[in-house]
Order: sequence, then C-alpha cells, then structure tokens
Amino acid sequence: MSVLKWLFIQLIIPVVFISTACCQVIDRKYIQDWLKKSDTTFKTKDITLYVLNGVPFQRDDSTKLYEALKTQSKYLSIDYLKSDEFAWSERPGRYVILISDNYLARKKLKKYYLKIALSKYKQSDLQLTDAYVKQPALIIDDNEIPAAECYNQITKIRPKHIFAINVVLHPVPWEYYGQNAKNGLVQIWTYDKK
Repeated sequence: MSVLKWLFIQLIIPVVFISTACCQVIDRKYIQDWLKKSDTTFKTKDITLYVLNGVPFQRDDSTKLYEALKTQSKYLSIDYLKSDEFAWSERPGRYVILISDNYLARKKLKKYYLKIALSKYKQSDLQLTDAYVKQPALIIDDNEIPAAECYNQITKIRPKHIFAINVVLHPVPWEYYGQNAKNGLVQIWTYDKK
C-alpha cells in the first residue's frame, strides 16, 4: 500500500465521518422529534406553517423548506408558536414552526437577547438550594454549562463577542439540552469558537 493511500485512509476518512456525525442536520424528522419532546400534546398534523428566517412555507411546501434548510449555516434554532396563545385564533392546537439562522441577528438584537438571557440568571439565586431548578439551560459554544456556573459564565459575555444567540423561554427537549431545559434555553456562540 502506498504512503498516500495509507494517509488517506488514516486521516481523511475519520475526519469526514466525525464532521458529518457531529453536524446538526435539521430535517422534517428532527423538527418533529424536537417538538414532541418539547410539547407532549404535539401532533404532526397540527403544523400549519413553517417560517425560515421570516420566509413562510406552507406545510405542503415542506420539500421546498428542506431544500432551503440545506443552504443555511449550522447555527439554526427551532421554536414554535401555538395558536392557543392567540385570542384571535379560530383553530386551537395548531403550530407555527419558527426556524432561524441565529448569526443573521444584528448587533442591537444580539444585545437585546443577551439582556433577556441575563435576566434569567441571578447571582442572588446562587445562595438558594433550589435556585438552579428555575433557570434555563445554558449552552455556550456547544458546551453545556453546569447550573452553578451559569451566572458567572453569562456575565462574562459582551454583545460584541457574540456570533449567534438563541433564547427560548418555554420548555425544550431535556434530552438535547440538559435537565434545566424544562425552563427554556439560552444558546450562545462566540466569535472565538464559531
């Protein structure tokens, strides 16, 4: 076996496998699993609309949606609105799925989201034994931050360091984000680790 072939097998193939295994692939199954784990009342037939970066896709246009998803970055977030939350809704139990590319947010919006995130973690809570039960899961640069460290870690971050930020104020799947995901989620990617 030639040296080049050996190098290819030893170096290139594992790198390709690791990069594809670690990348988050958002498709129909991923979105539906995410929603089932976030809201136990979710039923697939109740999705009425998908919105990707402000562009609406009807449920029947899901093929176009998933083609559009392929062109997005890995900094995608999923959220949903349930029609029960709106007084004007004539069809209760329907879902609008929001998918956004978090790095597109402008500096002012990142500052706003960081302010909301900071309000969820309080230093005074650190003395309480059950304080960590109330705060959302915090993930910085794809690393889950232990509850005891959340306040210290998030206060170190400045808006100018944020590449992308995602704040979800309702329960998200704890299987993906940790036990405190029942209180919501704050995800931050910094320029250092993007």
